[in-house]
Amino acid sequence: MTIMVDRRARSIRWLAERLKSLLGGPVYFKRPINHTSFDGDSFSDVGTSTKIENTSWSRDIPSNAKAILLQIVGWDSGSQETAYFSVGPSSTYYYALGVQGLTDDKRTENQGWVPCTDGDLYYRCDASGADTLDVVMRVWGYWL
Repeated sequence: MTIMVDRRARSIRWLAERLKSLLGGPVYFKRPINHTSFDGDSFSDVGTSTKIENTSWSRDIPSNAKAILLQIVGWDSGSQETAYFSVGPSSTYYYALGVQGLTDDKRTENQGWVPCTDGDLYYRCDASGADTLDVVMRVWGYWL
């Protein structure tokens, strides 16, 4: 009897998630999705907004996503207090969520909902030197 209840509970949860994805609203992941280009990789200054394609995240985020629940962790090995990393939905609005004031390898973290354009994001950063700014980004869910 317990096995049957567990199967029904899983089926109901699956149906609820499917309805959310069809009707709109938040969909959360049990484990975050990591981006291979933002898993602690080092960056230099990126003065112009750079696009992160939705397809580069994974198949789990639909192309019609309106927002992404994003966690950003950053640190810079230099001592420049103006170092920052930020993301947003367009090349002109790239600062919806970010981390700043990253000095001497002290980690700074921020998380929140970031609006996106068809699941795509744009980022911009200012590092203290060449390949000194390290960034980790994780997706914890999306909004349809």
